[in-house]
Amino acid sequence: MDTKRLGAISGLFGILVWIVQFIPEAIFNHWTGSSGIPEGLPVIGSAGASATVYTQVSEALGPLGTLLIAIGFGYYIGRRIVVAREYHRFLVTIAIGSSLGIGLVLGGAFILPNPTTVTFVVASALFFDAVVNVVLVLTVGAFAGAMIVHLQAFDPSSPGSTKTDTPSPPPAEDESSTDQSDIRSQRTHYIE
Repeated sequence: MDTKRLGAISGLFGILVWIVQFIPEAIFNHWTGSSGIPEGLPVIGSAGASATVYTQVSEALGPLGTLLIAIGFGYYIGRRIVVAREYHRFLVTIAIGSSLGIGLVLGGAFILPNPTTVTFVVASALFFDAVVNVVLVLTVGAFAGAMIVHLQAFDPSSPGSTKTDTPSPPPAEDESSTDQSDIRSQRTHYIE
């Protein structure tokens, strides 16, 4: 998979994950009655305890959704690239692509309609928050998902494994007849 395509997909996933973080809280706020408890849900102890429980659950669902989407995205990409050889490019492309996607949305939504110093500062603060809460989680989660594919290749009992025996250790240093590139291709042929 080429870098431009991966970057574009990362940008779209960055925007998706950023939106997913706000959905549970928006639903909770829309659903909340005058008591601070979502209508139709049971009261747990006092009204304050119920509001605390439901608020914490709604706030936890955003990051959980983010992580699950990131791992799924990484698993999807990991089935299409050789992670062992391309992980640096993979991580940098996802981080930059998702940052650019979020930056374009913020720029289009905040800065272009009203290009003032205040809107630039607000958009910058939102961008910083998105980088910490979305881009880093998306990058690490995507890498974790890609590593699931990579590790399945080592486990002959896993359903996605393409390797039938355990990986052999690299040859000793004194075996000069084997080229280093041949060693690398022997270690990574199971993924391709």
